Amino acid sequence: MNCFFKNTFFSTAKFFLLIFLGFNFSCAPSGKESLPRLESLKRNESAQRIHSTSDLNQGELENRIQERIDSIVRIETDSGQSLMGSQKEVLKGQSIPENSIEWRGTVTPTVYYLASTDESKETCHDRERRALIDKKGKVLIRICPRISKECHLQGSCRIIQNGVARVFNVSERLQGVTRFFEVDVKGCRFGYGVISSCLDPFYTLAADLKMYSPGDVIYVPGLVGLKLPQGQNHDGYFVIRDRGAAIKGRGRFDFFSGEWSWSHPENPFRKVGLVDKKNRIPYYKVKEPLAKKIREKRGYPHLPQL
Repeated sequence: MNCFFKNTFFSTAKFFLLIFLGFNFSCAPSGKESLPRLESLKRNESAQRIHSTSDLNQGELENRIQERIDSIVRIETDSGQSLMGSQKEVLKGQSIPENSIEWRGTVTPTVYYLASTDESKETCHDRERRALIDKKGKVLIRICPRISKECHLQGSCRIIQNGVARVFNVSERLQGVTRFFEVDVKGCRFGYGVISSCLDPFYTLAADLKMYSPGDVIYVPGLVGLKLPQGQNHDGYFVIRDRGAAIKGRGRFDFFSGEWSWSHPENPFRKVGLVDKKNRIPYYKVKEPLAKKIREKRGYPHLPQL
């Protein structure tokens, strides 16, 4: 008699568990469900309806419950949210192995660039000109206010004055004043990031160095195949070479576009929405040894040999 009641109890419990699972996963409100429906479950939804469960024997019922449980695969994201196994397929066909991903998240993007200006085309009075000074207080150059603002905002700038092109880069902020140094254009011709690393156009990120380290590699699958100005297609990989005063938090990246202003309609990064902080674009932080291969490919901390 005890065995009879025991078997009856477990059979009934499994029956109601199946009913619960059927409603819990297929009837969650759209937009609020924390676990999206699996495609395989959609195909079998009619078989999961309550009226069909009454025809299942104990073995079929146990198999159905196990299939339901086994179909749920969680992938942890850096925000603590979870993705269903069906969303794991997003990685298929992309040029990064699953075992090379350290974490995944979404980018909050902006774009910065090497501000380039021909002073002969600017009009300002001599008394309006502002000085870029080095860490010793020496005046490097005097320029019009608009150009000075761009140099401070972008962190580096190329200025053509009297037919001579010179590049200046922010070095530090000392006694409330931003200090610059002149860049050797034979070396890092687009300017410097942190730890004397060269800025690599279209492959450099500025990031929060409390969250990331110089040399970290980030993969943005949405940029794979993006046509760049020199005709090559982007591979989706970036190296963190820089930081920014307003760049704070995980996933907050500033994309360096060389001499292409973020406002230029032909800037490739503008075309894919990187100039809008409201956009959210998936990214992956790349693990070693793949990260090392990417750094070597991009010549980090120098520029690649193209």
